[in-house]
Amino acid sequence: MSAAAGLALRLPRSVVLPALDPLILAPALALLVIGFIAITSASVEYAAVNYGNSFHHGGRHLVYMLVALSAGTLVWMLPTRFWFDTGWLWLFAGLALLALVLIPGIGLKVNGGRRWLALGPMTLQASEFAKLFLVIYLAGYLQRRELQVRSEWRGFVKPMAVVFI
Repeated sequence: MSAAAGLALRLPRSVVLPALDPLILAPALALLVIGFIAITSASVEYAAVNYGNSFHHGGRHLVYMLVALSAGTLVWMLPTRFWFDTGWLWLFAGLALLALVLIPGIGLKVNGGRRWLALGPMTLQASEFAKLFLVIYLAGYLQRRELQVRSEWRGFVKPMAVVFI
């Protein structure tokens, strides 16, 4: 066994990764490339004047794309059951992020609104993560309570109460 093979991610033999759909993958990659070109070409002159590097924003965007692709690969590798079982944890994590932005010194105030969290050189908008976590929670809830949601008014109102929080 080579050293590189020893560092590779080892998955149990029972784990079967989902297939990549080329009809989704090709347009997604095309959008990534088009977005990178658009960001880079639109910011070349501004970056040259303000940062002394024409590709400042393009480089940052490339780093963000690599982080997003890494996170997407990790999510793709996790079994669906993981999201089903941990949806409520993600919901509380989203609520905690929304509460963190309200704490002075942690939440950044930009243009009069305290909506951002500083994470090293990056800033994150907590509400975007909260929306994603809400979708993960609701997907699991609707899977578990499908019959109740379809047949009873109360089954529909419960998740809507979570949405309105």
